[in-house]
Amino acid sequence: MLKINLINDVLTFECDDEKFECIDKPLFTGDGNAINVVFNHKGFVITKTFTFSEVEVNGTLYNSTNGVLSALKTLCEVFKKGGGVTPPTPPIDKGVGQLFLQGVTQSSGRMTNHFQQIGILPTTDPYGKGASYPDINNENGVCGKIVDWVLVEIWGNFAQTSGAGNEDFTDYDLLQSKALLLRTDGTMIDVNGKNPVFTGSGDVRVCVKHRNHLAGLTVLKNFSELNFDFSDINNIQEAMYEDSTQLIKHNGKYCLYGGDMNNDFYIDATDSSLFNIAKPSQVVNTYNKYDVNMNGVLDDSDSKMISTNTAKSVYSSITYFNKR
Repeated sequence: MLKINLINDVLTFECDDEKFECIDKPLFTGDGNAINVVFNHKGFVITKTFTFSEVEVNGTLYNSTNGVLSALKTLCEVFKKGGGVTPPTPPIDKGVGQLFLQGVTQSSGRMTNHFQQIGILPTTDPYGKGASYPDINNENGVCGKIVDWVLVEIWGNFAQTSGAGNEDFTDYDLLQSKALLLRTDGTMIDVNGKNPVFTGSGDVRVCVKHRNHLAGLTVLKNFSELNFDFSDINNIQEAMYEDSTQLIKHNGKYCLYGGDMNNDFYIDATDSSLFNIAKPSQVVNTYNKYDVNMNGVLDDSDSKMISTNTAKSVYSSITYFNKR
């Protein structure tokens, strides 16, 4: 659902649990039953496509493309902030680099797709983004051999702040997020089998998250130079204190650490406890977040990985950032 509202001369867009304030007048086009919206949010040009039944303008849900476009045209005629339409930059196919998960990376340098082989990968992403791939459990589908879903985020508009105990933190805005498919060779692709497309400018970071692995964050780079390769240790933002590396070298690949059961960006005793609670009641061959090596069973190999990483006191550099 896309909600567009003009209140006190501020034009806002709300979609995918994100809220954007429009700097300049947006561009709207209609294509069949779809509405294409291009707008400038804090220097980032963002493109969204919705069906007309998913667009609400100032509290009214429209039932036709023409109705939506007419309402948006009227809205923009009274929107004076920014003084005009900013020509949008075209979307950039940024490529998808590589990402490896410790739990499933084998000595061959590839990851296993056991969940796909036994047909238990969910067709809709587990991160609430609404991405869907009905053929996900078919190795011969357009997306090929799939390990699991991952969530990729683009962060921007950073500013330093201080928290309790005068610790330094960095505030940021979540600019874009996509649920993508992770293939056995480490590439991340969209549900159409192609590279995901992101738009933007300025200095940004890429964050990648997985259901049971420690999230990763790239170093700060200009969007035009953005690197989505999470297997390159030089591209990863290290923790503020040098007691926690962000990637583990496993079977020749730099990987995200396995075992963050509660996704709090730490691997610690709590994760081990959660695993031990879940293990006795497990149902074999289900899509279980406590199955770190994704072999369909909660067993000693999962427990050992979690406890070993707990002993290393690993945590994500994300803990030094606050989402606005």
